[in-house]
Amino acid sequence: MYGIDIGHRYGRIARRGEDGRPGVATVAFGPDGPDTAAAAVTALADARDVPSQDAVALALPLGEDGERGEGALRRAAEGAGLTVVHTIAEPVAVALHYRAVVEGTNRTVLVFDQGATTLDLAVLAVAHDRTVRIVDAERHPLGGDHWDAAIAAGLPGGTIADLGPDEALALAGRLRRALGAPGQDVVTEPVREAGVPFDRETLERCVRPLRERARRAVADLSTRTASPPDTILLAGGLAATPGTDEWLESALGLQVRCEDPAHAVVNGLLHLADFGALRVRSGPARHRHDAPTGHREDPEPLSGVRPGGPRARPAAPPEDPEPSSRPAEAQRSRAEQAPGPAPTPEPSDGPGPEAPGASASFSDEPRAGRAPGSDRRASDDSAPQAPDAPGVLHAVPVDELQAIRRGSHLLVLWAWPPGSRTARVRWRVEGGGVAGAPDTGDIRCLHRAYQHDGGLNLRVGRGAVTLTVEALVAGPAVDCEGSSALLVDAEPPVVEYEPSVRRRLGGRTAIVTFTCDTGCELPALRIVHGAGHYRPSSPAEGTVVHDLPAQRITARVPLRVEFPLPPARGTSWLVCFPAHPDHAADSDTAPDVRPTALHRLRVT
Repeated sequence: MYGIDIGHRYGRIARRGEDGRPGVATVAFGPDGPDTAAAAVTALADARDVPSQDAVALALPLGEDGERGEGALRRAAEGAGLTVVHTIAEPVAVALHYRAVVEGTNRTVLVFDQGATTLDLAVLAVAHDRTVRIVDAERHPLGGDHWDAAIAAGLPGGTIADLGPDEALALAGRLRRALGAPGQDVVTEPVREAGVPFDRETLERCVRPLRERARRAVADLSTRTASPPDTILLAGGLAATPGTDEWLESALGLQVRCEDPAHAVVNGLLHLADFGALRVRSGPARHRHDAPTGHREDPEPLSGVRPGGPRARPAAPPEDPEPSSRPAEAQRSRAEQAPGPAPTPEPSDGPGPEAPGASASFSDEPRAGRAPGSDRRASDDSAPQAPDAPGVLHAVPVDELQAIRRGSHLLVLWAWPPGSRTARVRWRVEGGGVAGAPDTGDIRCLHRAYQHDGGLNLRVGRGAVTLTVEALVAGPAVDCEGSSALLVDAEPPVVEYEPSVRRRLGGRTAIVTFTCDTGCELPALRIVHGAGHYRPSSPAEGTVVHDLPAQRITARVPLRVEFPLPPARGTSWLVCFPAHPDHAADSDTAPDVRPTALHRLRVT
């Protein structure tokens, strides 16, 4: 599956490679952005050479309509021959990128998405049943364009007059991006046979008023939220500027996560493929005591909030140190990009997703692939509690994680931390799954069921399996995203065979039927006929009556081999042995060829 994120100036498309890491391609749309959504999707698909009818997930900017709305983006992707399987709001994709949506944990996070034209802020309340609520959102004209205007105003005297407003803004953008590279503290850009030096200290001095406005916007939004955020998640190309995370941490006293923010949205889209049930809502959480029995409704949305859309904040008066020296074109750009206030619609009583771009609504029924000894229940919507409130569960790693193979089943064992009564278990089958069982799973296991069953039993087949287990404990957060991981190696596929004999006019005919649950390469075999009361244990104890060449056996499709059986008196046996035992012993992927039952090898 591909993830597509279309911004105002840049678009990104990503897909996981064979090593499991996302490969991201970035396309620049130019100063005025893409002409149409169709042109943007086509350019991104061409950049990664996306085959027709491949599945894609789309990121939806909050509050965008027209060419960047959900309908336009979906139609553009389908018009390019792609299949849209997910649409999700950009802040939720950022939360998935940072693994902030964890089952069994209540928390509130703030997404700080600063791109080329705007700063988008969104408060997300994550409930313990993996329900994400977009509680509040705002948009501010504090993007890269506004930084470039402030930098242009701070260039050495006479630069603007010599270059002109447009060229000065372009120079400021090049200087800003050059200083954004790791380890770059001083840069020089050539301009008309001369060089313009620029250092990080000058950059911070130019944009200090803009940083202060951003700090006030985050502080104001945090104070209006019933449950203040505990973490800030950075996204957007401008948020990747070195020093942004340290500045926010020191200015607000909150934990700031800054891990590849430029690709946070598109990376988060890739996590949707294996995330499982995800519910996205907007507005404040529902409260059961606010409505009569049998009826639940959302209270009035927060003032000025459009479900799924940011509230536009008018641009504050310029606070740059030298406003008179700013290019006139840049001043007009700031004023024109301040969006107007968004209308407030009526609240929705429907059970489906309320935010544009929300993923498909999932029922509270348990998902397929539940294992014995597990108890996963979807809880009612409730307001997220404070991170350290009594009764809130936090995820911590377990100790002594191990798995024991039992055919197509795994017995998973671990040591429970003190005070833990529930554990979250996730698995992914890397290959060779079993028919009727899911390839991925995400369940909760109760401690009492674990003790009763002597562990957690999972039906996963014989392929390699990646397991992650985390215990949920009450009390202060120790490691809210901790888990223990284990890779269980694949077991070789099992090929079962069963001989039979039919009497015909020309004599006896032997039929050996081979079956396998998974497709594999069947090695060359020798079928040995032995006489006597004891089954042959090697080809030397009988007569080779048929040589079976190496070939591919299809999953759950019987392979039948017929050959004449020599006459024999008394008890006789048909047993298969590898034609090249040394090669089979050296190969880890060679199938295990075994009879369906030992007594079935006796044919007379």
